[in-house]
Amino acid sequence: MSRRFVAAVAVALAAAIALPAALSFALVEERGGGGVLEGTIWVANEGSDRLTGIDADTHLVVTVLAGIAAPHNVQVTPDGRTVWATSTGRGLAAAIDPAAGTVVGTVLVGDAPAHVIVTPDGRRALVTVAGAGTVAVIDVETMRLERELPAGEYPHGLRPSPDGWTVLVANMGGDTVTLYDLATLRPLGDVRVGATPVQVAYAPDGSHAYVSLNGPGEVVKIDLEATAVTGRVAVPPGPVQIAVTPDGATLLVASQGTKEAPGDTLAFVDTAAMTVTGLLTVGSGAHGVAVDPTGRQAFVTATWAGEVAVVDLERRKVVDRIHVGGEPNGISFSPVAQEHARQVEIFGRPLELELPLGGRLDGGGSGGGGHQH
Repeated sequence: MSRRFVAAVAVALAAAIALPAALSFALVEERGGGGVLEGTIWVANEGSDRLTGIDADTHLVVTVLAGIAAPHNVQVTPDGRTVWATSTGRGLAAAIDPAAGTVVGTVLVGDAPAHVIVTPDGRRALVTVAGAGTVAVIDVETMRLERELPAGEYPHGLRPSPDGWTVLVANMGGDTVTLYDLATLRPLGDVRVGATPVQVAYAPDGSHAYVSLNGPGEVVKIDLEATAVTGRVAVPPGPVQIAVTPDGATLLVASQGTKEAPGDTLAFVDTAAMTVTGLLTVGSGAHGVAVDPTGRQAFVTATWAGEVAVVDLERRKVVDRIHVGGEPNGISFSPVAQEHARQVEIFGRPLELELPLGGRLDGGGSGGGGHQH
């Protein structure tokens, strides 16, 4: 199927979910498309019970996976072929094959699951279960709960190290992050970082990690060999998700603020000097951040605006805004492009692979669940 056909159907899909299709198409025409970036941007729409798939090149919505109760976070497997999501509304983690439009499996993990990651070898999925104070370990092949690891108070964000040996978890209800050995599934220890740690990110070489502190409005740098904080910098209020560029030189920090006082900023932090080198307005409730593998673009969810901002990292400029609605939160990049533009209901009623693109999107929303980070 040609990209032109997919783009045309995607415009129809945009209209079906009340997106400004004409505006999106005009921006694509101005940019020229042309297969510059192959892949799909997956977004967790916590307020409308769906996952949205966006073509990374054309920036058009090409797939909607509806029926996941309050999906807070989304993560693509290393091979890009499976999409994992946490359902705060149902206390589970789900693995989805977006190409087939089928659910690979679901695993009940407990109260208030927050983030999910898949280990670099693809063998395990780890889920922070905030309400239980644990990290659930799932065997991907059998789709069974393998183990529950003790964590700190209200564990939230987590990321695996680039070499796949460790995973770092932010304990949002306290002031620590916990480092785990992925081979033994044992905790290696805690590092005190400051109040309300929300998310973590590893440097590409694995030597350092970074942590967003939502309460004080800071980001800290951890020397992982010394397991000590070696740097700290103030950022706009309410920092949430963070991501390091592929060259390791810049940390991107999305500041959501609160619903009463929304933040709308993406901060650029020099990782060597731990200084803010720039601020960019990306949209109300800036939350999730994903960087494409080339390091040319970042994709930032704006929760209260219902948008995804596309950022040119070289120019530090927003080059597109994609309306997705439904309180977008987590976001993840897949190198696999969706071949079919369609809407798919995956929970709540029998699966329909080819729903009418002009029909109403089923999934009125669950009010965004219990998470705001």
